[in-house]
Amino acid sequence: MSNAKNWLTWAGICLLFFGMLYGILAIQQSEIREFRNEGFPAEATILAKNERRERTSQGNNQTVHEFDVSYFNKSEADETKIVDVGTYQTATIEVKRRNYNQAETGDTVNIIFLPNDPRDAKLVSEVEGWNGIGIYILMAPFVIGFFVCLIGATIAFFRS
Repeated sequence: MSNAKNWLTWAGICLLFFGMLYGILAIQQSEIREFRNEGFPAEATILAKNERRERTSQGNNQTVHEFDVSYFNKSEADETKIVDVGTYQTATIEVKRRNYNQAETGDTVNIIFLPNDPRDAKLVSEVEGWNGIGIYILMAPFVIGFFVCLIGATIAFFRS
């Protein structure tokens, strides 16, 4: 009977990790959906490229790549004949390493910003190209592990 409890404990651990990854996926999907539905496009100029090291929750170091950008945050269609380019805005946005390596200071990049917080911006290519496949891949072993542990608990229960 205690062997079955051990299997169920491991099933619970797999379920816990699956739930945490699912939560991360849901948060990221919600953020990307907000940028896709409510964001406004702009052309931004890269003022500076930054790399910084930060610790992950597992205690490892990772490099975060960022652009300091400037742009005009015109977020509404102007129906008058007056030319309105928007308000000058600067922001620091995290980017993927490949985008960081491909761009230089002074380059122009396409971004999407949120009208309620113009400093919250992302590269258009990263918003349009996001699919979350990496998290799905991380979730798969925990789903498989959960079912393997349930089967193991069932077998151990009937053997005792």
